[in-house]
Amino acid sequence: MPPWLESHADLRDHPKLDLLMDLLAITRRDACGLLHFVWWRTLTYAPSGDLSDFTDGQIARWADWDGDPGHLVSALKTAGFMDSTRTIHDWEEFAGRWIDRRNADADRKREARKAAAAGHTNGSAAPDVRAASAGRPARVRTPARAPGPDLTGPNHTGQNRTATSPQPPPRAEGAITPPTTDDVKLWTTALAQVTDGMLPANAEKLAALELLGREADGRLRLRAPPWVDASRFVGTVRAALVNAGDEAGGKAVIVTA
Repeated sequence: MPPWLESHADLRDHPKLDLLMDLLAITRRDACGLLHFVWWRTLTYAPSGDLSDFTDGQIARWADWDGDPGHLVSALKTAGFMDSTRTIHDWEEFAGRWIDRRNADADRKREARKAAAAGHTNGSAAPDVRAASAGRPARVRTPARAPGPDLTGPNHTGQNRTATSPQPPPRAEGAITPPTTDDVKLWTTALAQVTDGMLPANAEKLAALELLGREADGRLRLRAPPWVDASRFVGTVRAALVNAGDEAGGKAVIVTA
């Protein structure tokens, strides 16, 4: 689910909005739209509501404001929509329920991973691309597979078969093969290249993507946590994979957990 926030009906006639209109010399409609543009971007880039890491110019671009960026930020503070610390005023009131849901979902998934790890006895680790992006060796976790047929025992005709390597059952549509070591190296390289110089908030979202494996047509599939708007990063991820040498990188997909 993409991030969302509450939009209170009394905003339209609120005295703070009237003040913002006067300070920026804009209409009521434009003032409402400007605020929502800023709030939506805050959900994506600064879920805590703290914009101290972003410049006046960046905030102005979020709002589609073509005037003086400093004047915009000053007006937001004077009108009471932004605190002196550059935090959105009453942010938890507007986005609190979404933030609570995101945190609860993260806690639930964390407990599920702990439970799975406690009961897991076989297999290797799944790709920990977040660790790799921080300069630590990536780990690979291979999903457990159901045991295949015993090809070394008697077959259905009662004859013994020569011992051979078990073959995995045919993959159903939409199934994937676990990532190989080369896949992990490729994604680690792509991630390091694309996040170099990127805003920390965006780099954190890309590092949160989990490499699941390859689909039948050879393209990589990655999974994004609920707090990441996967649709925003598909193009970026595909370009990074192509630049890293993945022939099927232009078809990579990102699913949401």
